[in-house]
Amino acid sequence: MKHLKVIFPFFISLLILIGCHNGTKNSSTAKDTTKVDSSKLVKAKPEIPKGNRKFDDVARFISGLQATDSTTDLIVLHQTKKWQKYSSDFDTSWVRSQDKRRVSKMEEWRKAELDNTKTDTSTLFYPFSGPDFLNAFTFFPKANKYIMLALEPVGTVPDFSKVHGDSLGRYFTAIKNSLNSILNFSFFRTNSMSKDFHSEELNGTIPVLFVFIERTGNKIIDVHPITLDSLGNIVAGEFAQKVPKGKTNYGIQIDFKNPDNDYLQTLYYFSCDLSNGGLDKNHGMVKFVSNLKDETTYLKSASCLMFHSSFSNIRDMILAHTNMLLQDDSGIPYKYFDKNVWDLKLHGKYIRPIKLFADDYQKDLREAYIKDSASIKRLDFGIGYNYVLGESNLMIALRKAAK
Repeated sequence: MKHLKVIFPFFISLLILIGCHNGTKNSSTAKDTTKVDSSKLVKAKPEIPKGNRKFDDVARFISGLQATDSTTDLIVLHQTKKWQKYSSDFDTSWVRSQDKRRVSKMEEWRKAELDNTKTDTSTLFYPFSGPDFLNAFTFFPKANKYIMLALEPVGTVPDFSKVHGDSLGRYFTAIKNSLNSILNFSFFRTNSMSKDFHSEELNGTIPVLFVFIERTGNKIIDVHPITLDSLGNIVAGEFAQKVPKGKTNYGIQIDFKNPDNDYLQTLYYFSCDLSNGGLDKNHGMVKFVSNLKDETTYLKSASCLMFHSSFSNIRDMILAHTNMLLQDDSGIPYKYFDKNVWDLKLHGKYIRPIKLFADDYQKDLREAYIKDSASIKRLDFGIGYNYVLGESNLMIALRKAAK
């Protein structure tokens, strides 16, 4: 018993010593969390809202794409012979148009010339666009916002619950007619659009925007009618088959998700008059455009409108706020780019505009192409009015302060 009294305190002391030793060892090898590189931490992906699936269902139906599942209200119409033929024909024409437009070459050019500019392209401004989301997305697939302005009406989202299967043929024909020029010639024809988007079957640009969003691999999450208040803020609007007289800035907001991006992207389309006369009466649009800062601007097949004094206001606003501009020769004339402000890079070929715009020939642009001919790279695709391979041109204007 006496021996136990001696051993027991010793044993307790030994345990305490071992415990202290282990505690010291653990504390010396613990990670210092204050030195963790925050750039290597996995960031939580932004939450994508559930939205309203009916818009994606309608868009896929119009686009000739199979329904994502059999629970769609349109499944019966998907099974009609008219839709199945439309879908098959659309698949064929889409593949053919992608080859004709040489989309793979456009993407290669984008990666080499646009992705390396290191400018912020989160907002893409595309005035005089018509419903041409197709080319905007091809050149700028990662933009958070696409802001498109044009004369063509917004219209309404088709309600196929009220359409009998036998009458679908007229609607499909209207869609195909409206897409014919953009898929075959790289641009919408203004005269054709004034007819195509005011018909009984097709009362606006929404169906074409739906088609391009879906056919470029995106999924529509939600759709909202919008307008602008007098301060240029986007506010809730309403759809209208025919815009009431005196009303302007009817628009649409389309939220969509691309599988290559982990964030929600949004297309804003407004129907408006961008002439000086139109903007003089439209304070909300002037404020809206003026509030854009450091955006990227895209101009294509713009009818040489900004060559003339009647469109000087929108031209001046673009030059004042844009960090990078991509355009063909129908956009802003070469003479308006101050070389102390802009770095200009020419691509492709410029000899003269098409006959329709013969009076808008740019002698100084032609001279620039001749002077820099040794360094100007050819375009391996057609774009704009001179869409023939080897005849097209593009110019990248990069604001010096933005480099």
